[in-house]
Amino acid sequence: MTIKIWYENTRPVDNTETHMFIQRLKANYSRFKSPDTEFAIKSPVKGVKEMKYIMPGDPYYQLLRDPEMVEGAIQAQREGYDAVIMGCYGDPGIEVARAILDIPVIGVGESSRVVCRYLGATMIGVIGLPFRGVLMHRVAQLFAKEGFVAIRKSFSLSYEEIEACCEGNGDPTKFVEDFKKQAREAIKEGAQALIAAVTMGATLLTHQGVFEVDGVPVVDCTVAALKMAETMVEMKRKGLWKSTKHIPEDVFNALRQAHYYGSKSV
Repeated sequence: MTIKIWYENTRPVDNTETHMFIQRLKANYSRFKSPDTEFAIKSPVKGVKEMKYIMPGDPYYQLLRDPEMVEGAIQAQREGYDAVIMGCYGDPGIEVARAILDIPVIGVGESSRVVCRYLGATMIGVIGLPFRGVLMHRVAQLFAKEGFVAIRKSFSLSYEEIEACCEGNGDPTKFVEDFKKQAREAIKEGAQALIAAVTMGATLLTHQGVFEVDGVPVVDCTVAALKMAETMVEMKRKGLWKSTKHIPEDVFNALRQAHYYGSKSV
């Protein structure tokens, strides 16, 4: 039986046919999905496109961005998808979406930590975007809450360089080498698994065949989320999953009429 999975991207995309991140993610998902899985990659129509303006983990940024992500999740359920993946390492809006939906809502960051658990890793090298301490601080808190130690490192490349490597016309090997450099620093401090805490970077590493650094496994958060989504849908179909939805439909509709809600994803 077909499993339909919706991936909600975090930023608007002008042209999905030429956007390198979207194309790499499609290629990776086509490679790693189960034979009966279908997937769609959708993006909000509102939001900042320039990477230099994103502020994952910042309260004001989350306030503005999360409604669009949650609206995409609502759209996924209404269009008959079996699960939705929130495509940002900070897992925006997953608690909200789980409160209103009857399908599994999967966080990429959360999924990567599940994989690390089953790898037997407790000290995780988390390589994130530069100069964004709020997200990395919150990631470290989540890791600690779940019994992990996050060894935090930042890419030395600038935002513009990272965006060019992962989404534009830059040399992807430049990003790969920077990741390996930061990963080796984390390994020196005891990292037993490695994560690129940025979805486009994780996708590029997988597309480039980077699955380990000096014998330490690299966990792609987006692929981890895909496999988690497939698993949760199978569990739901066998009666082994229960929705955490707790907002009644009439209250849900009344709140939507009274307050702002986002635009459709495309």
